[in-house]
Amino acid sequence: MTKELAALGYKELLQDLRSLLTKAKYQAYKAVDNLLVQTYWQMGEKITREELKFQNRADYGKQLIEKLAVDLGFSRPVLYKIVQLCKIYPNVLTLSRQLSWSHYRELLSLNDSREREEVTQQAADQSWTRDQVREEVRRRQRRT
Repeated sequence: MTKELAALGYKELLQDLRSLLTKAKYQAYKAVDNLLVQTYWQMGEKITREELKFQNRADYGKQLIEKLAVDLGFSRPVLYKIVQLCKIYPNVLTLSRQLSWSHYRELLSLNDSREREEVTQQAADQSWTRDQVREEVRRRQRRT
């Protein structure tokens, strides 16, 4: 680097630009993840509605998930979690801006609805990472 560039504050400019790029990448990631949560919730809602249409047919829901898993390229457990997301979090569209699909996958492991709601709220309020949510879920599961 020339003395001229150094004198003109090149290092500060470089640091500012790197900071802008880092922030933009983070915001892009959050936007994509928010869209993923919304999409999965909508998928869960559509699957649930389809199951309800044929609730009198034994094993229809299971067969539906099996076929969708193959045709969509999803694993059955993921599709079950997507359906669970819709049923357990009817207001996910307001929470989804704060929590990612990774957060929800961990939260869905809590069977106690009161505890799940509690951990969900804490995670959203305190901006927990997925790993923090996972640890709290495991801690609560060990207690029971």
